[in-house]
Amino acid sequence: MKNSIDKNITVKPIRNDELKKIKPHKHRNFEHSCADCQYYLNLNDSYSQKKKWFKQMKLKYNDCAYVLYYKKDLVGYIQFAPKTEFPRLEELEEKSVQLDAWYISCIYLIPGIKEPAKKELVSFFFDYVLKELKKRGVKKVQISPAIKEGTISSTQYTWEFYEKFGFEKIGGDDEYVVSEKVLND
Repeated sequence: MKNSIDKNITVKPIRNDELKKIKPHKHRNFEHSCADCQYYLNLNDSYSQKKKWFKQMKLKYNDCAYVLYYKKDLVGYIQFAPKTEFPRLEELEEKSVQLDAWYISCIYLIPGIKEPAKKELVSFFFDYVLKELKKRGVKKVQISPAIKEGTISSTQYTWEFYEKFGFEKIGGDDEYVVSEKVLND
């Protein structure tokens, strides 16, 4: 099955209004749109502010957001940047002081994709971005997945999934794990 999924996947840097194609969805108790989300940036939710952030990140670091297409349908989104570009991380992850890492703030797949295809798509997307960051010379990557399913919606799957990618626990609390992977040369 994996080979049939791989040949139908396209990962592209985010362009134009692709995020607006992802329908608003529930994050805990409120309706939310990836196009407007500024959670880690500590700004008011606004698509124009998000586009401005993407443009600034591209100028500084190259693309910092990708979309995932499966069979020509937009099915996923991932966002990342150096930790210093996410002002709320200090507040959210006080136990994580390594500011030299890059942070994956969101990995999202649209609802309705069934297992095992969902896990294969997320794995492919996540692995793609890790390889891209390594090519850029990034040494450390962090992500904060949930400990229990359904408590954090900005990451697909729980801590055990990311642990299989070689991430190690460096902090967190009873809801999430602050985890880090060192990208070897």
